[in-house]
Formats: sequence, structure tokens, C-alpha cells
Amino acid sequence: MNKFDSRELRTAMGRFTTGVTAISWDHDGEPMAMTVNAFMSISISPPLLAVSVKDASRFHRQITEQSQFAVNVLSQDQADISRHFGGSPQEGIGRPFSYRDGVPVINGAIVSFICKAENIIQAGDHHIYTGAIEVISDIEELEPLIFFGGKYFEPAQGVVSR
Repeated sequence: MNKFDSRELRTAMGRFTTGVTAISWDHDGEPMAMTVNAFMSISISPPLLAVSVKDASRFHRQITEQSQFAVNVLSQDQADISRHFGGSPQEGIGRPFSYRDGVPVINGAIVSFICKAENIIQAGDHHIYTGAIEVISDIEELEPLIFFGGKYFEPAQGVVSR
């Protein structure tokens, strides 16, 4: 039995600083997206990444093994896009997509990884999707959007160490 409740766990996990990504995919000719911060590189050779999404998400209902999707690393100017695809509709977002190799990617992202879903693993109330990276979009020299403690941040102007 856990000695904490779900709110305490959520608060504790929120103390870990992350970048912000949005996954995008095509469903019946319509571009779709959702914000996720549970993203990681798994392997360089072969090139693999992973994202974790809630079981109740559209992504989970629509993406199966061998489906294509993109992971878009959002820039510091894309907090509204993150909020919009995180479930809080924002005015003026419209459809910030273009298609690359048949997959919608988010315009203005730092980089987009186009993947093919390889493995789907159930983990509690989420599923972890491993994606074989097929294409890397142009890498833009932009600052990342950062998430910490339930808030968005921009990078500080100093480098702590190299």
C-alpha cells in the first residue's frame, strides 16, 4: 500500500523539470495532436524514442503498432500550442501543422521526429509507445519550452556549466 495519495505523487513528479513535446498524427485525413512531457530517447542505434500517454487519450485509441506519428519538441514561444493540445483550447491557434512524409508536424517546433510505432506497453493508467525514428526534421536554433511545478518557463540566459 502506498503511503501517499495521487495528488502528492503528482506534486512530487512536478518537481522534475522537463521540456515540452506534442505528439501529432493523422487520423482519417485530419491532423491531431496532444501535449506530452513524458518523452525520452531510448536508443541511438537503432534510433528509438518513447512517449507515455493516458489510456483515455485519442492517441491511444487511434495509434496502433506500425502507425506513424511525430514527436515535436516545442520552443519557448509555443506555450499556447502546448496548452491548446493539452486540453485547454486557446484562441488563434488554428491548425499549426504542415505535413512531412505523410505525417503532420507542428510548425515552429525546435525539431520533429517522425516515427513508426513499434511497441505499445501498458503501464498503469498509461501506455508507453516506442517509436522507431524514421525522419528528423530540420533542427531549429530556438530555445526550448520548459515545464516545472505546473508552470511554463523560458531558459535562463546563463550557462551553469559545460
